[in-house]
This record gives sequence, C-alpha cells and structure tokens, in this order.
Amino acid sequence: MAVAVEHADQVLLAACGARTSPTTGLFEAPSQDTVLRVLAKLSAASLDETVGAHLSGRVRRVHGERPDPDDPAGPDGNGQPAHAGRAGRRREQRAARRAFAADGKALRGAARDGTRTYLLSVATHDEGVVVAQHEIGEKTNEVPALVPLLTALNAYQPLAGAVITVDAGHTVRAHGRAIRALGAHFVFTVKLNTPALNADCEAAADWNNLPVEHAAETHGHGREELRTIRRAPATAEIRARHPGARTVALIERYATHTVHKGKGARRVTQTVTTAVSVFVITSLELDEVTAEELAGYVKGHWAIESKVHYVRDVTYREDASQVRTGDLPRIMATLRNTAISLIRLAGHKAIKPTIRRLKHDTALLLNVLGLKHPA
Repeated sequence: MAVAVEHADQVLLAACGARTSPTTGLFEAPSQDTVLRVLAKLSAASLDETVGAHLSGRVRRVHGERPDPDDPAGPDGNGQPAHAGRAGRRREQRAARRAFAADGKALRGAARDGTRTYLLSVATHDEGVVVAQHEIGEKTNEVPALVPLLTALNAYQPLAGAVITVDAGHTVRAHGRAIRALGAHFVFTVKLNTPALNADCEAAADWNNLPVEHAAETHGHGREELRTIRRAPATAEIRARHPGARTVALIERYATHTVHKGKGARRVTQTVTTAVSVFVITSLELDEVTAEELAGYVKGHWAIESKVHYVRDVTYREDASQVRTGDLPRIMATLRNTAISLIRLAGHKAIKPTIRRLKHDTALLLNVLGLKHPA
C-alpha cells in the first residue's frame, strides 16, 4: 500500500489534494512513515462510522435513491400518488426493500496477548458493500453486539422497511424485537441450536403435503444444486417465542456431485446426492413476500461471506497479516472493506484483476475512488 502511494503520479496526487513541493512545484506523495503515523493516530471506531456512512450514501446514489431517505417522495409521504391503493404501495415497498446481512469475522493473525480481534459487520446483499462494523473481541460476544451495531447503522442508514438477515446464532427474541423497533424486518434461520423453536416450526404445517412454491437450480464447482421452498403462516407457538414472526418456511437443498474412488482399473465414479433442510422465520406477512423473494434473502445472506470475508482472506491474505499495534488491525480491515466496496460500486465484480489494473490505470483509480480528474 505504501509503495503504491509513494509512486502515485501527479494526476492522482492532484486529485487527492496532495501538497506541492516549494522547490519543484510538483505534488508530493506522503512517505511510508507518514502514512503509518496517520493510520496509527486514527480512531478505528470513528473511521468505521465515517466510512460506513460514506459507502451507504454511495450505495443509495447507485440505486438512484434520495440522499435523505426521510424526505417524503410523494404526496402521501411514501413515494406514492395520493390515490394509490394498499396493493400498489406494497408492490412499491417490495421493489424498494433493501437487504443487509450481519456476520462476524476474526482477524486470526492479529492476536494481542492471546486475544484475537473480532469484528462484526453489516453488508448489503446485492453489492456486498460493508456499511457498518464494530469490534467485539472474542466470538462469544457476537450475539449481544448485534443490536448496538444495527442501532449505530440506523443513524445514517435508516433501516425502516429493510430486511436484516443473520446466521442461526442470532435467532433470539431480543434481536427480533430490536429489528422490528427499528422498522425493519428480520429473516432468521432456525437450526437445532434452538430445539424448541425448531420443533414448533416442524409442527407448523403438514410440510410434505404443502406444494413447492419456488425451486431454483444452480450448477458450478462440480456439483448441481436444487433448492425448494414452502411457506406457511407462523403459528401461535412460534409467535409466542418470537412475537414478530409472521411467516415460517421450509427450505430444502439437494446437492448432487461426482466423486471418484480407487485408482487405475479399480477407479470408480459415483454420483452422490445429499439433502439438507432448514426452517426460516420472518416478520414479513405471507402477502408481503413471495417464496422466491424469501429464498433470495436466505441465499443472499451469504454475500457477506463470499463477497467480503472470502476476498479479504484470499485476495488480501488478511489472516496472514501480522499487524497488531493498537487499532491498526481493525483499521486495516476497514480499509480492505473500503477497497472491496468501492470496486464493486464502480461495477467491477472481479476484485483481484481490478486491483492489478488499478496499479497502472490512474483514470480507473479515480473512477473507483469517486474523484474528478483534475483539469
């Protein structure tokens, strides 16, 4: 990173507001020591908040949304003509509904005094843009840290009407209440870590006789997958455990892949099929979300893993980082999130090839950063 800064050309330095040399009149790049000194003096919490607010605004602009989501968008304050009916408003709300995934990640190489730095983040489903991040220490503290993180995010990215997805560890009543208090909806995965709720979901309907409402096939990585979903209204038993729950769904995944056993003449090729089922509860009513949309929210939750955490590990080799001083581990993670997010917001899906191009293409770098080319 520092080498790239030291070798920045005059166009980039001008766009970034670098100072000029009193002797040569040329723009001067900051030295490696200056960069490290500045990073060491930053407040990691303030940086996360500032970067999150900026990226959140960039996401809204990409989607053509109003800069201030609280401004009324139409005569009735909902972006609707005054005569629009309930069905019309629900179609518009559904089309505008944003989805955010929350998940944690440890910085494995940044252990201090035997304690790892652990970060809980929130990212958009569509782009994989990280819009909020808090440090929470060890993973055992992830669950109680979710509500403060969402509350902080709501200050600059109003969550009213949005969908929040989390992994099964966060399927607790307090989180459902907090998310609904923010005006957002939850989509919770139910697994055997909540056995009573899992049993209630299983008893909510005669699932074998309910029709499959949506099925999706995917092919890749040497396997084929079929995902199906069936829905039913949340029963009184489910709502007693999660008062905000309105719909329960059964998602089944069938994966088929080819395996090879033995060697030489004894080599045998077999096709293996595995089946996994999971229940989902959501605060959305049956008529507020289609089966396809609900399946999309569940699948979209893993964008934070595949589009953010995986890229930080593989492309940036985050777990190999030995940075341990002060807030620097968290700050470096924030900078990686920022780079990934800006590249995706500029329309580039392949992160690693784009990073290679950015080293030699000043115009592309300015575009990704959102800076104007100096005259």
